[in-house]
Amino acid sequence: MCYFSIGATNAIAINYFEFDQRKLSSIPYSYLPSRTATKSISSQLNYFEFLQVAEAVHTFPLAGYFNVTHTSFPPYYWKIKSIYVKRPIEIEGIGKLMGIVATKPREVAFFLMPYGGAVTELGLRDPFTSFVHTGPDILYLLAFSCRGPGPSTTLEEFEAGLSWIRRAFEEVETDILRDKNPQSYQNYIDLDLDDYLQRYYGSPRNIESLVRAKRKYDPTNYFYNAQSIPLSWP
Repeated sequence: MCYFSIGATNAIAINYFEFDQRKLSSIPYSYLPSRTATKSISSQLNYFEFLQVAEAVHTFPLAGYFNVTHTSFPPYYWKIKSIYVKRPIEIEGIGKLMGIVATKPREVAFFLMPYGGAVTELGLRDPFTSFVHTGPDILYLLAFSCRGPGPSTTLEEFEAGLSWIRRAFEEVETDILRDKNPQSYQNYIDLDLDDYLQRYYGSPRNIESLVRAKRKYDPTNYFYNAQSIPLSWP
């Protein structure tokens, strides 16, 4: 998977992550404050070592990941707004997008996650799956995120970041992408969305199938969250 981000440092980082059953290897490109890059290759990391790098919790002892009662982490929140891009953005739109990103607060990250390959093949074989973000029309996922409060982000900064990503996302969605049937990544739950079932799961056929499965296997709605599959729809 290729991961492109403009993070809290306002630098650009590109990472390629390759997974197998035992190791996770990371081949990061250097941060790019300019348009030049020097490629560097890191040593292989196992999954938990990678978590320390990816989540920026280097001081947290590795053994803590196996201890579910560990209380060293204070309350920490992560807000992400995402949308799938289905067609190339025109030059004018790219200019607008970069203008938006240039104004982001330090605590906000912007990232793009390209799709394709085997995922596209799956979409061509069976478009009616619970993960509908497949097929040749999906180019990549565009998202803004904000985490906090934490050691480097105050509550006020976190709340300001939330306000910023909501405004920025609306501008990207309405002025740049203009997708009449937008899709969002269901693993990044977004409580701002009223049409989350359609954004996460696509067509009425897909949603109805998931609702039938919900009624069959969880008729009491034991497994529930604010955007879980409902027992009835619409």
